[in-house]
Amino acid sequence: MTPYIVRRWPSGAITVLLPSTPGSEWPLCLAYDPVGGHGDADPWLVIRNTAPATAEETVAMRLILAGLGYPAPTPRHRISRGLVELLRQAHRLQKIRPPQKEEATV
Repeated sequence: MTPYIVRRWPSGAITVLLPSTPGSEWPLCLAYDPVGGHGDADPWLVIRNTAPATAEETVAMRLILAGLGYPAPTPRHRISRGLVELLRQAHRLQKIRPPQKEEATV
C-alpha cells in the first residue's frame, strides 16, 4: 500500500505527496509532479498553500503512480497522525533523525 495525497496549486499544477516515503531530511517526504518528476517536499507547506485535487485528478494520479510501479496506491485526503508516524519510521530506517519530542519539566 502506498498512501498518497493529491494537491492543486493556484496555478493549476498538480503535486502528489507520498508521505510514507522519506525525503532527504526531516520532515520532507517524496513528492511527484507530473511535469517535473520526483523530488522532496515539505508536506505541511504544500498542504497549507494548495487546494485538494478533484476526484478525477486523484484517479488520474493513481493510474500514473501504479504505472510508475508504486504498489496499490491509496488516496488520502490529509496527513493523519498515522501517516506522520509512517514518515517518522521511514526517516528512522534511513537514519534521518526527526526531532525528538521535548519532555515537560516540572
